[in-house]
Amino acid sequence: KYCDNCKTTNTPSWRRCPRGRILLCNACGLYQKLHGKPRPFFMAKDGTIKIHRTVPEHAPCTMCGTTKTSVWKKGANNEAICLTCSIISKNS
Repeated sequence: KYCDNCKTTNTPSWRRCPRGRILLCNACGLYQKLHGKPRPFFMAKDGTIKIHRTVPEHAPCTMCGTTKTSVWKKGANNEAICLTCSIISKNS
């Protein structure tokens, strides 16, 4: 047995796709059931299976315009502010 999506042979539970034809591992089966599409994955150099995680695009910081930061803060009027601008505005 192997998963038709990620090709793993080790899983706590085997599942089938919604149509019942494709055999999936537990992780791929649950992902497909929840999201309605196959689980995205890649093989790491050590042979383990990793999933591709996509970070949703965030609204830009109202002070500097960046869309990437480790932490988002809310301004006085509930606007999105990046961590750097938040620290700068507190120290000003």
